[in-house]
Amino acid sequence: MKSPPALAVLAALLAGGCSTDYEGGDKDEFLSRGNAICEASGATVKPALDELVEGRLPTNSELRSFAGDVALPRLQERVDQLRQLDPPSADRDEVDDIIRAYQKGIDRISADPRQLAEADPLLEAYAKAGAYGLTACAS
Repeated sequence: MKSPPALAVLAALLAGGCSTDYEGGDKDEFLSRGNAICEASGATVKPALDELVEGRLPTNSELRSFAGDVALPRLQERVDQLRQLDPPSADRDEVDDIIRAYQKGIDRISADPRQLAEADPLLEAYAKAGAYGLTACAS
């Protein structure tokens, strides 16, 4: 059995570390840095997710552990790194809205980790990120 869609998308989303020593202001550079932050994810989270799912839906206890030990820390790290980037001043409100949408999804997962298997609390963030050009952050 395939992993639930929300889990598969979450695995693609969760980024590892990426340097954020960017000084900011230019949209192309912002998008490059932001997408690099988001692209780095699959390497550490995907194996953990594959092991968790192994052709079945995980239990609530397993979802809580995965969310607390893997998903939430990595998502928060991603949001924190995106916050450190300096978006173009004309786009600051739009970028802040993307970050707020990610934080809202993180908070929902934290409150109820079962949402990882039942729904995708990050869909709003994905849509906003993709529309802005943060395509690696859109899935």
